Amino acid sequence: MRQLAAVALIVAGTRGTATAQDADAMHRAGEAAYKAREFRAAATAFESARTANPRPATIFSLAQSYRQLYVTDHQPADLLRAVELYREYLAAAPRGPRSEDARELLSNLEPLAELVRSREPALQATQADPGTRLLLWSAAEGATVQVDDEAPQPMPLLVEVTPGAHRATITAPHHDEVKLEATAVAGQLVPVEARLEPHPATVTIGAPSGSQVVLDDVPRGSATVLSAPPGQHRLWVGARGTQGVERTFVVRPGDAQTLTFDLPPSPRRPVTRAVLVGGLTLLALGTGSLVYAGVQHHEASDLLAVQRERPWTASELDDYTHHRDSYGTWSSAGIVAVSAGVIGIAVAALLHYTDVPTPR
Repeated sequence: MRQLAAVALIVAGTRGTATAQDADAMHRAGEAAYKAREFRAAATAFESARTANPRPATIFSLAQSYRQLYVTDHQPADLLRAVELYREYLAAAPRGPRSEDARELLSNLEPLAELVRSREPALQATQADPGTRLLLWSAAEGATVQVDDEAPQPMPLLVEVTPGAHRATITAPHHDEVKLEATAVAGQLVPVEARLEPHPATVTIGAPSGSQVVLDDVPRGSATVLSAPPGQHRLWVGARGTQGVERTFVVRPGDAQTLTFDLPPSPRRPVTRAVLVGGLTLLALGTGSLVYAGVQHHEASDLLAVQRERPWTASELDDYTHHRDSYGTWSSAGIVAVSAGVIGIAVAALLHYTDVPTPR
């Protein structure tokens, strides 16, 4: 998928005076170049940002860029510029957040700078010339840019161009392609940030059937495959009769991850089973009691039929009394046991169906 991006380019100096917005754009471009170890591009961007707005943070970052250039290329002029800028930072922010670092670095670099000056008194500190350049950068990892008809090159890219409009095509793995137009200004460094839309990641969830899923506080039902933007996410998975589990994970653009959840049983589960077993036992005992009561009632009814034909003997009277009393006792006990069993089963069902975890 291709995307045509409309990019607002911040050009320091084109309106007569630079603004804080210009300085911010230059500073961000310098940070991107420094992170990519493109120290010459970083120094060029930070120099332009310092010209637009000499903030202590920018001055320190500029000093760091020149120090890294000296470490890499061993150019004495870069060393002298780094020392100048560390001193400038301490003058601007003697108690700043990087003041101790600046003092420690100066203690190491100043003797080297003095040695350089003793050998080459006329040597001047380097100061990056912005020229007529574009500094193209993107936060997308692995981004490359093709300027006009040149071959694609890794970003960030500091490129010398002619004044006027230039085409740029930016691509990165698992991102939408971006095409933009950048306008170069004579004698100016123009930072161009390309913001590429990342492809979402696919997350497959391995969990018990019917589990409920919540991604970043948004319920996703019982989905087993999710689409998530790059970055860090919180995923909660829970099912009836279990304790919910939350996990933090990080995905990159276009990732495909599988997350497996072993959900521990709910502490209510043993109670539910015990109540259910008790209810079923009472129901079985109550049913047996009612059956036995029915037998006793049948025996008493038979003796009543005998009495209608002839008087009972003493033994038959005793038997009738026994069967009648047994019927009353066992039927009452059966009714109580069956009722208690039904209630127990109903309570177990309620405990089971309400045993649903919720995200914290």
